[in-house]
Amino acid sequence: MKKTSIRFPHQLFKNLDLLPKDAPVFVVEETLFFNPYSFHKQKLLFHRASMKYYADYLSDHGKVETEIGLVAMARNFKRAGFRA
Repeated sequence: MKKTSIRFPHQLFKNLDLLPKDAPVFVVEETLFFNPYSFHKQKLLFHRASMKYYADYLSDHGKVETEIGLVAMARNFKRAGFRA
């Protein structure tokens, strides 16, 4: 069975032991966290900056890191053989 880990802006944990070993980690920039409401610009900037920092943190610790939207992620999962 294939495994993966999906991370949203509110799930950027420092403890990498919680992530599955040898499984890709997807850092998802979902529009629900950025678009539908008039969020304060500093909040949007904070989420974006923290996600970029976390992606770099994953890369530095040897985790496979990908930034992706949900639609593209679903397509990639299907192409890779994951099933719903």
